[in-house]
Amino acid sequence: MELDIPQYLRDAMIVLFLASLPSVAWFFRMRRIMLNRQILIIRSLESAFKPRDKRYWVLGYLVGFAARYWIYQGPLARVNITYTVPPYHAFFYIPVIILGRKKEKLEIELESRHRLRDVGVAHIYSTVMRSVRLPVERDIRDRLRDAIISRVKVAGRKYKAAYTSGEALNRAIELVQDLSVIGEVHRVTIDSRSRRIAASITLKSVDGIEEYVKRLVKELEELSTGERI
Repeated sequence: MELDIPQYLRDAMIVLFLASLPSVAWFFRMRRIMLNRQILIIRSLESAFKPRDKRYWVLGYLVGFAARYWIYQGPLARVNITYTVPPYHAFFYIPVIILGRKKEKLEIELESRHRLRDVGVAHIYSTVMRSVRLPVERDIRDRLRDAIISRVKVAGRKYKAAYTSGEALNRAIELVQDLSVIGEVHRVTIDSRSRRIAASITLKSVDGIEEYVKRLVKELEELSTGERI
């Protein structure tokens, strides 16, 4: 018994089949590009930090990784890293990426092994990206009820700021300015209370990773008291 398929369904199936042909080639090409980029980023990070120990976690398929490095050298205790990239390998998802302005992000958080000078806390962050905005606003709500909330413009971009002292804010602004040379900055956090400095950025090039790391470590060194916890 033959299956009686309406003509419009047959036409739709043909269109979907033809449309899927380039998506297969696109998938394998982008898969190779995305994997090679992640390998290059990991090598650059390990070269910059030279961790004593390390651990990685995969975030979905081809869309990034999380890492923790144990350093225990100079002012550094640990480094937390999150790299995420839109699913460029999904051909039919490309319009969503473009319309949603989704971007590759490399987030680095340094944890000091020394006490930091008590300069307070400052967050400067973009409100455009949900993945950037929500964690910061959760921290403000849970820990920084005394924070001053304002708007700032740094390196030609508008950001929201939450801070407990003028020094922390000025340092965060300077950090955003310096990092803007190597990419689009989404967030900077200076937190002497928890001995952490963090930033989220879309790099212009992987070559900027070394400068990215150097600038964050420099900030940590300037705030370090040299007194171990």
